[in-house]
Amino acid sequence: MTMLGSCPTRRLIPQKVKKLILCLFNAKIRYEQKRLVKEAENASPHPDDMKSRILAERVRYLKESDKGVRHMCRIMEEFAKEEREERTIEMAAKLLESGDMTEKRIKELFKLTEGQMKAIKERVAVLA
Repeated sequence: MTMLGSCPTRRLIPQKVKKLILCLFNAKIRYEQKRLVKEAENASPHPDDMKSRILAERVRYLKESDKGVRHMCRIMEEFAKEEREERTIEMAAKLLESGDMTEKRIKELFKLTEGQMKAIKERVAVLA
């Protein structure tokens, strides 16, 4: 539910005004996110040297606390897993497209599920 959905006077606000308010609200959030990302890209790696207090606190948490470091490790492991899965699917799609291996053999070698194999077939069909 949106912020406006919980407003007791929501029936009094015309639909176009609601949409405009939501667009402005979302634009402000996107602007803040972009600003923080830009600042993070240009920031010193040391939290004490950062201009943004919010960013500095988050970096300090992720770099200096045990819980934060474990959190970052989990995120990096997820990224690595996703990357491995994507590369596996790419390689399987190339082998299937080239005709060097059968679908059954590719599925066995890469230990693919039916869903993954279906996605690979669709990908090869789109490329052909």
